[in-house]
Amino acid sequence: ELGYRLYLAGATFYNADEIACYHQTHPIGRSNKNKLVNYLYFIQKHPVTEVLLVPAISPAVFNWSVEKLGKIVTQYKELENNRIHWCPDFAAAFKELAKTLSWHVAGLVSSSSLPLLKSAETGFTRWQPEFAERVKEQLAQLEEESLLSGSYQELIKGFKDLLRLPIRKI
Repeated sequence: ELGYRLYLAGATFYNADEIACYHQTHPIGRSNKNKLVNYLYFIQKHPVTEVLLVPAISPAVFNWSVEKLGKIVTQYKELENNRIHWCPDFAAAFKELAKTLSWHVAGLVSSSSLPLLKSAETGFTRWQPEFAERVKEQLAQLEEESLLSGSYQELIKGFKDLLRLPIRKI
């Protein structure tokens, strides 16, 4: 969390092999449940999309690699900054799914979690049909563009993983 705050403050990070570094391990433990509790605390302090996605690296969730998480966040930010190809409904859906991930993690911690959906396509039923159709159209545009450029491949795969999150009954 300190590293993230330093990053937000504009700190520059680099490897310096000549410097000795020590890390005090967390006294809470190494179980997945304890890690998820820590993620929930981190999410409370920093409820932004890139932080909301952090629990996806847990084996209890999607088991994304840190590299995959980084690519998804980078591609999402590229899309967000690229006004020509901006997909507002896709972005809104992505942000909502990132928030749903924190809800799912809270369920895992309390042992009241619903299982992941079997298919990404089922995940579109969480939204009103008109909105879901616009999201599907924008996703198709991104997939088409990505076939040519490879620009958003990890973002698309990550979005489809997030679509498999359980649908909240409100």
